[in-house]
Order: sequence, then structure tokens, then C-alpha cells
Amino acid sequence: MATHEPTDHPGAGASAPLTVVTGASTGIGRAVALRQARAGDRVRAIVRDPAACGRLRDEAATEGLDLTLVAADLTDEGASAAAFAGILSADGPVDRLVCNAGRFVGAPLEDLALDEIRAVFEINYFGALRAIQAVLPGMRARRRGTIVALSSQSAPVVLPTWSAYSASKRALEASLEALAMETAELGIRVAIVQPGSTRTAMREKITPRLTIPDYDAMQARYRAAVEADRETGMVPDDVATVVASVLDDPDAPLRTAVGVDAHRNLARRRSLDDAAWVRMFASGSTEDVRDRWLRSG
Repeated sequence: MATHEPTDHPGAGASAPLTVVTGASTGIGRAVALRQARAGDRVRAIVRDPAACGRLRDEAATEGLDLTLVAADLTDEGASAAAFAGILSADGPVDRLVCNAGRFVGAPLEDLALDEIRAVFEINYFGALRAIQAVLPGMRARRRGTIVALSSQSAPVVLPTWSAYSASKRALEASLEALAMETAELGIRVAIVQPGSTRTAMREKITPRLTIPDYDAMQARYRAAVEADRETGMVPDDVATVVASVLDDPDAPLRTAVGVDAHRNLARRRSLDDAAWVRMFASGSTEDVRDRWLRSG
């Protein structure tokens, strides 16, 4: 059984830490919710549609886990506020918040409708901020709490067609870095986890989309690199294991990258100047780009 850091634990004889996980219906969020419940946390798993989460509910019931599904669309300010108000009223103050809910859309910027970009920001950025603002007053009053957000290697490692997703994650990281500074003396710890390629339902939904033909050659080269990373991609529980470690470690860094590809790609980006990075997918065959992508770093 995992141990919990003193700043999050209510104290001897009190109930177990209350952990809220957003976007818990599938993938990383589901894995985090189950792992933390198995570690002894009281988990409240926020999902859009509890009726579609029968397997998660059944698994928790079979194992006797203190895991409850909470319905909320985090893009809806009223629904989000009501969900957190219900948790606070029924279960008490939140000790740990894991912001995982997310959305991806990939296409050249010219081909993205502004409404598509807004939809990505609405959940990846504003949805996370709604959840964070809901738990901060209680954490601040008690001078303890941990907030962990699932970002992505693509916040620092921007790739073509990821303008909306990378921008939303980079914006989230900037706000969380500011929050970490604001709460450093208040007993509230903030951490960011940056996974690399992970086999999740969100990734499986990503399909090439017909766009302006002038971008086809670049996209073919880029996809060759991304598909190479996917071959060594993680499963959600690999990321959940790191999230658990970050939750439990009071000395965890602000940012933690997860996955072979994430560490390699971060090193690659640091090693190249902006001009070289911008030209990364501008020439060469898909095979050459794939080989270069896997070698460099």
C-alpha cells in the first residue's frame, strides 16, 4: 500500500485522503483513479457520463474500493461548480486533485476552425482551472493539499498540427507555474506530469484528416516520426504509477516527464535552435525523417 505525504494526510485516526480525479472514464484518468483507490484514498472520479463507466464502477465494487463516480462536464461552469460543491458537502475538503480531463484535435492551423480550438482550450485549460479554483479555498484554509495536472511532452515539444493541443497544455503549465509560486508558503504543492506517447482512447480516436494539399508532404513526414514513438508508447498505468509517486513525494519537481520518447524528445528540443526545429519536417523522405527522429536527441 502506498504511503501518503504528511501535508496531504488529515492526521492519525482521521479518514483517508480525499482525491478527486477528472477525466476518469478512460485512459490515464481511469488508471489514476483505480491506483489511488487501491492505495487507500477516497477517490471521487469525475466523468462526463457515469452510465458509460460500468466497468470502472464494477471493478471498484468488486475490490471494495472507496471510489465514487461524479457526473460533470468540466466545460460547463455551472456543472463543474455543482459537482465540486457536492463533493465538498458530502465528503469534506479535497486533499488531492488530479486534473486529467483532456481533448485533442490535430490539423494544420489554417485548416482549424476557431471553434475547434476553443473546444480544446475549454476542457484542457479552462476545465482544469475550474477544478483547481474549486479546491484551492479549502486547501488554503487548511494549509495543505496537492494539485497534479496531466500535461504533455507536447507543451515544450511542439509538433506540426498540434497548435491547439500544445497551446492549451503550454498555457496550463504557465498558469500552474504561477500557482506554484503563489502557494509555495501556503502548504499547497503543485506538480505537472508530462507523458509521452500513451495508448489511450483519446489517441485511438486520432485519425488523419483531409486538409489543404500543400501540407500533405510535411504531414506525412511528421506522422512517420509520431508513429515511430507510438511503437514504444506506454500504457495508462505506466503514467498512473508516476502520478502516484508525484502525489506521495513532497520533494517531487514541478515538472516530471514520463516515457522514453518524452525524455528523448525533450532532450532533442533543448539541443536544437529554433531554426533547426522549425525545419525538422521540411524535407526528406518519410523513412529518412523517421530514422533521424529516432536517432537524434
